[in-house]
Amino acid sequence: DADATEMARYLEEANPGVAKFVDLNDANAVDGIRSAGREQWAASAAAAGATSLCSDLGKLFLALPDGSVLTNANNERWLLGYELEYWKSVTPMPPAERERMQQTIFGPLEMMRMQGPSPDGQPWWTSPNAVQVWGNALGSECFAVLDDFLPPQAMPALFAASE
Repeated sequence: DADATEMARYLEEANPGVAKFVDLNDANAVDGIRSAGREQWAASAAAAGATSLCSDLGKLFLALPDGSVLTNANNERWLLGYELEYWKSVTPMPPAERERMQQTIFGPLEMMRMQGPSPDGQPWWTSPNAVQVWGNALGSECFAVLDDFLPPQAMPALFAASE
């Protein structure tokens, strides 16, 4: 699609180091995908052809430094512009740091969250093991994010209180 190609080339030129253009119809598309740091996509593209990615990702997609993907970016131009501006102003966490945090904080908390409340009905995040994990995170990382910790019935009351 000429429109998506033109937009992608412009975005790469306007956002050096943030946006990388890879034409999936190009003979070197797999190498381009690999150089963008997407080894799994490159393997899939090598096996089924680079254009096979379009069925899942759209004609224009943006692989973000945090590992997420903005699909069908040609249809969501405002979001595409926002993401490009945002990623110009932040430094993504290095993969080794992200893996360390996954192993020591996010993974253990997710496992405890999935186990649910304790046998005596206490929320998962109040267990001694959870407190140790998020307490250590506060001490070493200076932050902690506890997601999905309120019971569903608390949400309407919280929403009403915020109005």
